[in-house]
Amino acid sequence: MQYGQQEKRLREMNSQTEQLEQKNQKLKMAENTQRIVTDGVILIAGVLMAAVCGHFAEQGTVSADQAMVAVIAMISSFGPTAALSALSNNLQHTLASGNRVLDILEEEPLVEDVLGGSTVCEGDISCEHVSFAYESALTKEGQKAAQAEFTKEDKVEIQAEYKKSPNGVLENFDHVFAEHKIHGILGKSGCGKSTLLKLLMRFYETSEGDIRYGKTNVGEISTAALRSSISYVTQETFLFEDTIENNIKVAKEDASREEVVAAAKKAALHEFILSLPDGYDTKLAELGDSVSGGERQRIGIVRAFLHDGDMIFLDEPTSNIDSLNEGIILRSLDREKENKTILLVSHRKSTMAIADDVVAM
Repeated sequence: MQYGQQEKRLREMNSQTEQLEQKNQKLKMAENTQRIVTDGVILIAGVLMAAVCGHFAEQGTVSADQAMVAVIAMISSFGPTAALSALSNNLQHTLASGNRVLDILEEEPLVEDVLGGSTVCEGDISCEHVSFAYESALTKEGQKAAQAEFTKEDKVEIQAEYKKSPNGVLENFDHVFAEHKIHGILGKSGCGKSTLLKLLMRFYETSEGDIRYGKTNVGEISTAALRSSISYVTQETFLFEDTIENNIKVAKEDASREEVVAAAKKAALHEFILSLPDGYDTKLAELGDSVSGGERQRIGIVRAFLHDGDMIFLDEPTSNIDSLNEGIILRSLDREKENKTILLVSHRKSTMAIADDVVAM
């Protein structure tokens, strides 16, 4: 519907639908023709067999009982043959479906879970010469340093500056994120900010270098323990066709209503929820289409507060939120740093105001 293209797209869809319908009609005609031919052959063969057996019985070559058995045996043998013929009509669909199932069964995870590793995930987060590139990564022009864009007038003090190599997403990244502080990760779109968070959560393996929590390599930490200790807010918040409370409790299924309300207040969402007809029992549409993008984003932040992990990773958490609500959320995060390590990814300078140090990428 954008840019006045709905009529053109509708015509294209109708045209493709008509072509598909025509092909389906041709396929059905071919199947019907095949079925008619098969049934006709069976009928003719049965009549001929009956005539031949009747002739032999009349001449006394075989008895009437033997002729009858021969005719019945022949007609009965055509049943499996006809079924096999009908099976061929759907064989291509069956094989295609089977191949898709086999593809899923044979798919291997990008990263194998660590099942018996350390369950302790604490201390400073150290990135030592970390490099990473997607398999299909394209060569990019080197980006200019972020220092020039984010100046002191913006009240953002750059503690560390990282220049990305023209190749890959990250290359030779070195930094230590101190425990119980708020660390800002600032940079333009596509510079690897979100990828860094995914590497820290071990959604991907580094191409080179090490990531450590305290003195423990991330590859030696139990995957379940690592991810349960992190409250992760992604750029897109996925909601289900359920109540607001149940959507929030995805982060902690056994949470009480009081815990949900406390988390919602931290994310500046409590008043909005109370304004709804059924409050926390209001049912959302599929994928959260009944609320705005900013409200979906705040529900994601509520989940992070409710999960109450030792670390909070936020990927562009306030990109769709107005300045007033952003301020409330940032103040809540500032209070959380007393016993949590917070990594805050953003390209908005105002979001970095609460950061204890900022890494420019």
